[in-house]
Amino acid sequence: MNRRESWMKVIIVYALIVCTGFLFAYAEFRACGGDGFSAVVVSLPGAQGNVWSRPSVVTWEQRLSEGAPDAYDGFSSLTLTLSYGRQLHVLPPFEPLPSHDDLGRAWYSRRITEEGERSTLCIDVRTRLSDQAFEERYPGLLASIVQEAENPLLFGTLRARVALVHALSINRYSIFPGGAIAAGLNELASMVVGLPGWVVLPLLTVVLFWLVLPVFWTLVTSGILYVLLPPRAWKWTGDALRRTWSAVWRRKSM
Repeated sequence: MNRRESWMKVIIVYALIVCTGFLFAYAEFRACGGDGFSAVVVSLPGAQGNVWSRPSVVTWEQRLSEGAPDAYDGFSSLTLTLSYGRQLHVLPPFEPLPSHDDLGRAWYSRRITEEGERSTLCIDVRTRLSDQAFEERYPGLLASIVQEAENPLLFGTLRARVALVHALSINRYSIFPGGAIAAGLNELASMVVGLPGWVVLPLLTVVLFWLVLPVFWTLVTSGILYVLLPPRAWKWTGDALRRTWSAVWRRKSM
């Protein structure tokens, strides 16, 4: 084994240990309805929302806008939660809001839940508008969210696919405890520590959602075999594949 092969195996072992976790998190998210969820959150009215995640659960919270695109509606907000995999049927806590707050203002809350084969979408609405007033101000919004989440475009936009990469991958590492400064250091450390994974992540981004998990496990299996098998085994495999391909090509030519 030469020095180049030794360094390649060291890099692959490091990538398998450090990067497999967040790459699997992204692959599982996409395979279990994440494309539709991402498409929804990038198309919601209002400014950029807040997102956080834990294993098999992604939550997006956003205030709704009224009128101009950069205006805010202080009386309505949406919290979208996608649970999948091990958390398929685990819903977030839901506590109906009191009818009036301390200032005497009326508040309303609604929950819409859609269960699929591989994921569950939960939409919580918090608003000072009644159900009828909410539908008049945002006609068809909730129905369109459910429709788009359940039936994403086969070839969704790249912007939607990468919208939640930050929450699913970078935020998985918490090396430095503390506040805002530590959060920035954690992001920088995650980018550096997970560098080999960023080479693989674009591939998991561009493949179709029903292929993303098979591609992920193929890459993991190939990496493990590359580390464990001796170089001559790969030479034998390559020779066998070339002979097989030559035989197939000759039959087609006859």
